[in-house]
Amino acid sequence: LDLLDKNNLKKDGIIKNKTRQTTVKTRIIGRGQQILRVDEESIEPLNRETENIFIDLLHEIILQENIVAIITEDYDKGVITSKIINYIAKISKNKIITLIDPKKRNFTDFKNFTLFKPNLKEFTEGLNINILKDNYTELFKTSKKYLEESGNKNIMITLSENGIFIADKNNWYHEPAHIRDIIDVSGAGDTVISVTTMCLLAGLNNKDIISIVNIAGGLVCEKSGVVPIDAKKLKSELQKNNLSVIRP
Repeated sequence: LDLLDKNNLKKDGIIKNKTRQTTVKTRIIGRGQQILRVDEESIEPLNRETENIFIDLLHEIILQENIVAIITEDYDKGVITSKIINYIAKISKNKIITLIDPKKRNFTDFKNFTLFKPNLKEFTEGLNINILKDNYTELFKTSKKYLEESGNKNIMITLSENGIFIADKNNWYHEPAHIRDIIDVSGAGDTVISVTTMCLLAGLNNKDIISIVNIAGGLVCEKSGVVPIDAKKLKSELQKNNLSVIRP
């Protein structure tokens, strides 16, 4: 909490619970690259009392603040439950942009979100299918069926060294990965979904969105550890790549 205060970050959504430990990730770094990570955590689902406290707090914040977007980062640590997922989808509807970075446990529970962002492994395992990462036609066919069944509007699939794929029910786009000096991929997924959120709020189309987030994800991989995206650096990189969709 002191760290949040130091960085002028709100802590209204923090819940103190004496029965559940905070997840602690210890990264072992060698020559600027992560070689091992040790997690100390509780991964069982929230008990009913804590779950209800969490939902009540979310409801209060959404009503009191001008919330325009909600990012749900599901790490399979037990905090994101089916009830919480359903609550977010219900209260948001068409008023709030909602994005989800899923994991396997709750994969089929995410419905009626603005954008669903798995990586290819999560997507294929979640649907129990097998698709080659460079078979974009088949990927779109499967994505379209998934969107129709889930009610989600868009899907973005990260493909590691093959870049990023994005689709709605009508069109798909693929952006190859940019050649970069990759040092550490930690936090790249978080960068991609946060920058995607800003792009959606700015009203950009899917083709422009993946061009921007592809560069943003690559930039943070050039630094060791989990780092925030530098807005000035991102803008400079976009200009170098003739992407003029960002306003001054």
